[in-house]
Amino acid sequence: MKPKTFFKLVILLSSILTIVACSANEDPTVEEQVMKRVPFPKSTNILHIEDHRDGKVILYNDETGFRAGYYIEKDDYFQSTANAHLNPEDGFDWTMDNAQT
Repeated sequence: MKPKTFFKLVILLSSILTIVACSANEDPTVEEQVMKRVPFPKSTNILHIEDHRDGKVILYNDETGFRAGYYIEKDDYFQSTANAHLNPEDGFDWTMDNAQT
């Protein structure tokens, strides 16, 4: 192999490795993490995310109705609830059932 060709190949491989390393460091957003864990991701629409203690309270709507969830980023922990009785047009006065879904 000619030295010029070898040098070009080394530069090309170095560039590819740098691009891959830089793009691999991107942390997924809270929304992306939550969407991996909700029961019905195709029909889920996140309505609101609120900071609470060490995590986030997520209010969302899916094919079964309105739901609430709690996500802790540092532990990568998500707890979804059963359907919450929400009516966003009247405000967020609601109750929920914490039974496993």
